[in-house]
Amino acid sequence: MASNDPQKRANFLRFSTLLVDKGTEALRMCFDAILPPANLRAVLNANKELLQASSLTRQMDLLFPPSGNRTDSKTFDIKLLSFLLRNICASLSPPALGWDTEPLATDCIVKKQIS
Repeated sequence: MASNDPQKRANFLRFSTLLVDKGTEALRMCFDAILPPANLRAVLNANKELLQASSLTRQMDLLFPPSGNRTDSKTFDIKLLSFLLRNICASLSPPALGWDTEPLATDCIVKKQIS
């Protein structure tokens, strides 16, 4: 953000925090509904090769705690939750244009209102 206006900077920081905090919470709720905590360890073990081959090297200890503690989605950040939803949740279908494609302008009413 390039603004020197303290109020604009404060608003940006509030919005960013809200987006990350509530976005993470929303993704976690969706993730836990698809992969209940009781099944999480088994699904992660079944996908261990995929997870190890990914760019999740720093998060592997969250997925497979070295202490042997139970894996808990409450420790997952927004990036990890997004990756897991996209890559190991078989019941979650990708959007028609794919995960990495912006929605069409006609698909997004909010975008038109914001512009």
